[in-house]
Amino acid sequence: MNREPLRDAISGGSESHADGRIKPWAVYLVVILINFVSAAGVTTLYSMLPTLYRQFGGRHGAGWAVTGYFLVAAISAAFCGRLGDLLGRRFMTLVVLALAAAGALLSALSSSLTLLIAGCALQGTAGALTPLAIGLARESLDARRVPVAIGIIAAAGSTGAGIAYLVAGLVIDHFAARGGFLLKLSLALVTMILVLVMTRRPQRAAGSLRGIDLVRGALFAPAIGALLLVVDRGGEWGWADPRTLAFLLFGVATLSYWTHHQARQAKPLIDVRILRTRAVAMAYLAIIFLAIGSIQIGLVNSLFLQQPVWTGVGFGFSATALGWFMLANNSVSMLFSPLSGSLANRFGARRSALAGGAVAIVAWLSLALFHATLLAAAAASVLSLVGVSMLLPALNIIVVHSVPVERTSEVIGIGQVCLMAFMAVGAQFLYRILASDTIANHVPNAAPYPSDLAYTRAFIYVACASLACLLLVVSQRRQIRNLPLIAEGLTE
Repeated sequence: MNREPLRDAISGGSESHADGRIKPWAVYLVVILINFVSAAGVTTLYSMLPTLYRQFGGRHGAGWAVTGYFLVAAISAAFCGRLGDLLGRRFMTLVVLALAAAGALLSALSSSLTLLIAGCALQGTAGALTPLAIGLARESLDARRVPVAIGIIAAAGSTGAGIAYLVAGLVIDHFAARGGFLLKLSLALVTMILVLVMTRRPQRAAGSLRGIDLVRGALFAPAIGALLLVVDRGGEWGWADPRTLAFLLFGVATLSYWTHHQARQAKPLIDVRILRTRAVAMAYLAIIFLAIGSIQIGLVNSLFLQQPVWTGVGFGFSATALGWFMLANNSVSMLFSPLSGSLANRFGARRSALAGGAVAIVAWLSLALFHATLLAAAAASVLSLVGVSMLLPALNIIVVHSVPVERTSEVIGIGQVCLMAFMAVGAQFLYRILASDTIANHVPNAAPYPSDLAYTRAFIYVACASLACLLLVVSQRRQIRNLPLIAEGLTE
């Protein structure tokens, strides 16, 4: 009796080639589902916020559910990404999915706000799934398929967010917030099963934690957490408030010490020396300007399209209408994110990023000049999503092709930290710009809304951030297309 098929099935290799590689379609399916879980995590949480506000008496308490989620997501992206490189991405993907599932179950069963926030924070570990998915794709596919896989992963995140927005709304309407958390639990469990069945255990041993100073290496976590708290809560507490200043001082001091310490380690937990690689450093800077700029299209659409018609700005969309619009809008990435990977394969990631950056600038300048009609605003919104869908995969491809395979999830994780941290910064910039000029209803105690001038200023600000992103891509060296997969000085 031939026992090889049984052995393959037990090891998770039933969808592999004879040479041990997983079939490409199986890899694509797994990484799509992994990133769908990541995208659905925060989208579902956004959908249930109004319910949580009613259940726990206002936004001041329930808002910490989102804050806790993002704090852990930003930290886990780099930390768990690096552990995936060291201990195995398949293993860490299963660990992260298990933690996210446990967090969803805790939140679903909790009757107190404290337990709900703790569960949401645990769900934030899903922030590591994108770096782990990209690492899995790179180790499982031929090099020529990796850029397209990165595009597919980006498309899964964007489109998955749109689908999750609608599905979560339906579930929450019928089963309240508990239904939303149980939906997240189900998604995580199904994905765990597919990862177990459709991926193989590594044939060689993964890396080791031996020689790594884990205690001081992990200091970036409280440092990033403190700085994100300053960004998220500084406006509420007051920028001169002792809490704001204390967290700012702690975050800056700890991050400075951690950076100096890691740069001197023979085997650091997070290799900050990667920033000496010009391509990586410039790509990270471009991701930062993308985060404070074009990627804010979801926030802008949410505010602009739902603004009451009586203000003379916006179109008075209902929440349901906005959900359908966002789903249709985000579906653009299904085409253009994989296209970005395909173009990067053929012409180089730099050119793909240049095309995306140029489209983003056109989109936001169009919004600044022509946003009086729904058709014009919708067309500009679609263009902006085209730009983002091409830019982000291309920048990730630049980063991936600049480092060894064994550091893939680490460098993508650092990029995710940049993305999430500066998305929070960009949101604060936009809120302040939109508050610079307002329209008030004559009804007593009615909230003021941004004026047409305020929105125009916001659109121009995002166009400028997009221009800065484009200039950083322009500054990339032209040979980025064919960077070696092993970067000198980065191997252990």
